[in-house]
Amino acid sequence: MKKPNLLLVDDDASMLASLLDLLEEDYTVYTAENGERALDLLRTSGVDFPVVVSDQSMPRLPGHELFRIIHTEFPDTVGILFTGFPEVESLIQAVNEGHIYGCLRKDFKAQDLVQLVNRAYSWQESLRSLKAQAGVGATELLEQELQRAWRYGLEYVGVLIDWSGPASTEQLKPRLRKTDVVGNLNESRSLVLLTHTPLEKARPALERLLATCPECQLGILKPSNEPPNSAEAYLLSLSQETFQEVTQPLP
Repeated sequence: MKKPNLLLVDDDASMLASLLDLLEEDYTVYTAENGERALDLLRTSGVDFPVVVSDQSMPRLPGHELFRIIHTEFPDTVGILFTGFPEVESLIQAVNEGHIYGCLRKDFKAQDLVQLVNRAYSWQESLRSLKAQAGVGATELLEQELQRAWRYGLEYVGVLIDWSGPASTEQLKPRLRKTDVVGNLNESRSLVLLTHTPLEKARPALERLLATCPECQLGILKPSNEPPNSAEAYLLSLSQETFQEVTQPLP
């Protein structure tokens, strides 16, 4: 059985090593020496991180600020914060705004952290299950992701897929990261949003999609600096335009 991924963030190398020893038996553990590196892994590695554990006191980007950004860009990711200082106001704010799941003092017992991480994973799985049961459609998910990208200036690449027959997004999903979004615009056309992906780094994902559907036509939609009035209008315009008019040849 594949172990779930876990991201640990701390500027103290010895602390990272201790956490790694404690958690690597049950999780595939990735480490980051600061908040900037953690965001880089989340945005560009293609790895799904359901849970992130971070120290609060780090230079440039403290833990509660890191989780504020994570909550904006990766709302399904659950955060755990540990701290050696009673930074009450920032911690209360982070908890109240939903940026973190739990908090521990830095002198925590090993078993306390293990139990909290296990509970965080259960909570995160419950959140994803509830979203799936809520029946949010693919078009709504695409619209939500576009709105988030435009609002916060996040990088993404849109890939329009023209199928030779009926659209079948299910066969695409194993080739995508869990942070990517895919949905059908009509009976024969799908849109994939490669989230947190600059155009120059999109080729591997495009090659995976082509390998999955070699008979399909693929085209890239470059993000506009001036987004439309709404994501709904943008998606509607895509479904009405011809493939040739809204796409460009693969790089």
